[in-house]
Amino acid sequence: MNRVKQKPFTEVIESETQPDYEVGMKSWENHLKRNQSIIVDLLHGQFKSKITCPTCSRISITFDPFNSVTLPIPAKKEKEIDFFFLHANHREKPTKLSIKFPIKSHTVAQLREETAKLMKKDPKLFYFFFSTQHSREVVKDEEHTSTNTLRKKKKIKPLFACEITEEELNANPETYVKVDYQTTKKVLNYFGRPSRRKFTFFRSVCLNKNLNAQEVYMKIFEQYRILWDEAISDEQKEEWNKLSNEEAFHKIWDNSDNKPFQIYLVTNARVFHECFFCGEKRCENCELKYDSSIKVSDLLEKIKDPEFELEFEVFFTGSGEGLDLDSLNSYTDLKKPSMNETEEAKEAKEKDIDIYQCFRQFEEPETLGEENAWYCSKCKEHKRATKKMEIFKAPPIMMVHLKRFKSEGASILSKSKISAKVDFPLENLDISEFVAHPEFPMDYPVDRITPGFKQEQTNEQALNVETNQTPNGENGIEQDNNNGYVQLEEETKMEEEVTNNGMNIEEEKNQEQLNGANGNPNPLLYDLFAVVNHYGNLGFGHYTAYAKNHLTNKWYCFDDSSVMEESEENVCSSASYVLFYKRKNWNFDF
Repeated sequence: MNRVKQKPFTEVIESETQPDYEVGMKSWENHLKRNQSIIVDLLHGQFKSKITCPTCSRISITFDPFNSVTLPIPAKKEKEIDFFFLHANHREKPTKLSIKFPIKSHTVAQLREETAKLMKKDPKLFYFFFSTQHSREVVKDEEHTSTNTLRKKKKIKPLFACEITEEELNANPETYVKVDYQTTKKVLNYFGRPSRRKFTFFRSVCLNKNLNAQEVYMKIFEQYRILWDEAISDEQKEEWNKLSNEEAFHKIWDNSDNKPFQIYLVTNARVFHECFFCGEKRCENCELKYDSSIKVSDLLEKIKDPEFELEFEVFFTGSGEGLDLDSLNSYTDLKKPSMNETEEAKEAKEKDIDIYQCFRQFEEPETLGEENAWYCSKCKEHKRATKKMEIFKAPPIMMVHLKRFKSEGASILSKSKISAKVDFPLENLDISEFVAHPEFPMDYPVDRITPGFKQEQTNEQALNVETNQTPNGENGIEQDNNNGYVQLEEETKMEEEVTNNGMNIEEEKNQEQLNGANGNPNPLLYDLFAVVNHYGNLGFGHYTAYAKNHLTNKWYCFDDSSVMEESEENVCSSASYVLFYKRKNWNFDF
């Protein structure tokens, strides 16, 4: 396909004081020395790349060929993080919060202040934590941890803000211990056997180390008393409400053969480790007996690992008739203030992304990363320079690649797909604002190999070709019968048409290009004729395509072996990945 058979060595040309058009033309001529084909003619454009050294301010300008334009999809300047606020008073339902924050300059400390303001709480009396399968992970170093880091981590671990009481804040660690507890209930597993399953939020309670097991049960009852408050009949409610927590507990506990809940000690045993409390390797949490001889301090002494913390499982046996356990999962959603229709429409419009925004972001300067550092010939070392790209000349057919996949780290798991819809026109895409020169790269006045089209010849024309003569008897064109191409050996002599300033028409045109006066007032319009779609993510996915029949102007969907007519309204979607545009009113005249 490449018409060039002998490829010479070429060097990158850097602009110094020459006009952009002149350097661009020389760079394109270099490109044609190694690459000439129908692909180059139709799909190759030219970028202008400007790199600035951050140390010495040296500027390097180069002109590079491209066969597609990769457009970044603008990221939102604001993100939103949602989490649950757990009140110290367990009679209050947890509150679901949703807070917007600027991506680049927002810390967890600022998130704390905003949360405190919304909840009307003291910012010192709550903390953030992630709930894992077996424990909680407290967020530390809030001043230097970004809120966006929490947002990303929250995708795999639920985030909570937990309020603590004044008593817990001032508790002496020598005499008090904070114990987390999780709530479970009886369910049937896959085999129809009863098992215990977590079903609601983590909670915590501050316990004096001298409390015995019976007092611990009463403390835990206090956290759940609201269940009985709501289950008591109206006839008994007045009398019930007069009871203290201790009186209410004994009334429930002492008068019941089947206790409403049991406390289990969460074990450290994981197949290879013996449980601190019972010594078994296959322990599934040890029951804490309702025994006044067992103290909290005794349990703490059995823990041999300083990293392991005492934790309870509160198991509701199902014997508490009338208790609405599902209410423990209820919460209050702190919604944003209601907006009128005009504000809603404005907010929805701000969320839309169009292709022109992508082109503008493409032109924004970026700082190169360490792995792509640029070598400054003046500083004699690699620098994280500033790079600015722009389209110098666009090709007749332009492929636009929407950069939907982004990397947030070295691991493949940190790579994600941007699924936002990018609006693009099916007709009249105007890129005049983003292209420096409206001409095609093939319009540069440089020598190039052109295809030799076979046609019927007269006897006189055939004789001229064999003898390497023009009809006028002059040497000019050599026919290569091996590859069917015609090589220009010397420029065709043109009759000089002198203008008023003494230059011929060709010289005047070149001079206008060198001065940037292309004199083309028409906008650069492109029409869409095909789209490649991607469904799925980085690990797996499926490709389909839309294409337009230029004879009938109808769109068709290509999905594996299936082809069907498609409405043009569906062509632009959130799955659009690669767009194919053709310069308007341009035809394949080769």
